[in-house]
Amino acid sequence: MVRVGKVVRTLTLCGLALTTLAFAKTNKDKTIVTHPFGFAVSQPITDLPIDYTVFASHVTPEPRPVPLRGRAVPGPVGQEDPVAQKQVLPEVSATQGIRFDGISSPGYAPSDSNMAIGPTEIVETVNVQFAVYNKSGATLAGPTNILNIFSPLGGLCSSTYGDPVVLYDRPADRWVLSIIGNNGSSTQAECVAVSKTNNPAGAYYLYGYSFGANLNDYPKLSTWATASNSAYLATYNIFVNFQNFGGADLCGFDRTKMLAGDSTAAQLCQMTPDTEGGYLPSDLDGPTVPTDGTPGLFITWQNNSPGQLYLRKLTLNFGAGTSSL
Repeated sequence: MVRVGKVVRTLTLCGLALTTLAFAKTNKDKTIVTHPFGFAVSQPITDLPIDYTVFASHVTPEPRPVPLRGRAVPGPVGQEDPVAQKQVLPEVSATQGIRFDGISSPGYAPSDSNMAIGPTEIVETVNVQFAVYNKSGATLAGPTNILNIFSPLGGLCSSTYGDPVVLYDRPADRWVLSIIGNNGSSTQAECVAVSKTNNPAGAYYLYGYSFGANLNDYPKLSTWATASNSAYLATYNIFVNFQNFGGADLCGFDRTKMLAGDSTAAQLCQMTPDTEGGYLPSDLDGPTVPTDGTPGLFITWQNNSPGQLYLRKLTLNFGAGTSSL
């Protein structure tokens, strides 16, 4: 998929002297509430056809929007990067563990490789394909075309696709997979699959969320498992009518309903000003869930002049269909 708003300098958060930490306000304070346009249940992944197709050099099938503006700001002429490595150091001694090949590159550029790891399985996506392995390297399911998973939804989740994300939801012991959907029309979607059980090679609940004529590019998903208003957080760079950058959507899916296979599970979003993009959501990977009431956190580095680190907090209320940013 197209990549917009890439940071052009290495950003190290430990010990970093930041020009500005901006808790920015936005006048786009209207909550965007989206319910699924479709709900279905997939076949078990083990029942889907194996797909070893390798395409010749191929750009992901997606329009190329106008890049984010005001991104590349050159530093002082002749200034040397103070952390640049200047010498080759000895190799670190390490014991090699199990290693095995994952999905071969299907020839798409970029590959959009993603991986999630659970207690006993590894799930990998590479742009258009999906596979499940155990930790010894044995293939448990796939590789299969990602559209095979979402085909029961049809419509926007049935043909053009890209930017896959895979998560392991540790507190629920479940798996989440998402892609951008487009069936060749001018309407865009985010297609989300949540495993029915802790088996990533089993069946998935399928949800489709429309973005209308706006491209929901560069999606990033995470788990934010608070006791109430539990969410799968999501961020998107929004391109209005596939052309002009309109800002970032900071969102949350109703995780409780999605895990239960409830077809009414909503996505709540708020949009930032069009000077911001490339946000990443806070993600739970360890065993301790966030304190109840903790808002979802979203962070981005805006390489404008002067550079700024933006932190936003999104409070979600799925019962009322509201959010505050």
